[in-house]
Amino acid sequence: AYQFTICRIDAIALGGVAAMLFRDLNIVSLFAHKRTLIRITLVVAAVLTFIVTKGAPRIGLLSQTIGYSLWAIIAAIWVYDVATSDPRGKLVRALSWQPLRKVGAYSYAMYVFHKPLHQLVGHPFVDGYYQAGAVSPLFNLLYFIALSGLVFFLAHVSFHVFEKQFLPLKRYFVASHKSK
Repeated sequence: AYQFTICRIDAIALGGVAAMLFRDLNIVSLFAHKRTLIRITLVVAAVLTFIVTKGAPRIGLLSQTIGYSLWAIIAAIWVYDVATSDPRGKLVRALSWQPLRKVGAYSYAMYVFHKPLHQLVGHPFVDGYYQAGAVSPLFNLLYFIALSGLVFFLAHVSFHVFEKQFLPLKRYFVASHKSK
């Protein structure tokens, strides 16, 4: 349920709905007037979702039946909030920090590379340490840092060699804002 696209289609659809609402200036304006209330509601909803799903475990029954959808709703509204926020505001400025922008630019390649790299390189390497009983929180942290660095490097290369070549095509897919 966690990985099968059909089981997670609500998250994809919510992203599409948020993108459509972003283009309606009346909705953007309404959202802006209720922003503080919406943010408080999101925090409360996140806490309640965490409690209801008993810690939001990936394989928990409550996570798989209602939790994923609730997290998707919370995430879609939060992303919409950021997308419609004042570009000079603290939140947007913080999220515009150059290292975060790099992660954003490389995020798809990071998503594509992380699992195969972990399965093909990480598991054979780590399994020996687990069998020898040599795994500690420090080992896990170092493994996470090393694998993350390698994934980031591969994503960087992939972005500049492959993805960047397609970015000029974006000009053919520009949406306009509409208001009634």
